[in-house]
Amino acid sequence: MLVAIAYALMSLFGGTDGSFAVLATQHFEDQIKVTVAEERRTLALDNLSLVIDDIADINEQMSEDAKQLEELVEVYDSKPEELDQLFSSSLDLRMKQITKLQHDRMAMLQHITADEWQTIIRNANEIK
Repeated sequence: MLVAIAYALMSLFGGTDGSFAVLATQHFEDQIKVTVAEERRTLALDNLSLVIDDIADINEQMSEDAKQLEELVEVYDSKPEELDQLFSSSLDLRMKQITKLQHDRMAMLQHITADEWQTIIRNANEIK
């Protein structure tokens, strides 16, 4: 049961379809181009690129983790320690990835004012 719940959570938060990347970045680049002042725009876009790469890395790793979990579930003789190790290493890596994502996001936001960010979010949501 625990394995099924963990697998469902991994699928929900990344899985194999990259939905997290689509959710987070789909329309931001165009909105930054039209909203952020010219003198800060290039730096904001450069950092957005890092954020997009971070999200892609997270999605790729989550997909690999899901495959490893599926393999362990399918092996009759898999041991609880193997599942524990998979989850432990996955969570450790995910924490590092999320920390990097947060760092890169904050670097991007240093070049975007709060008002610009609200406009970017509002306009990106309207396009969806």
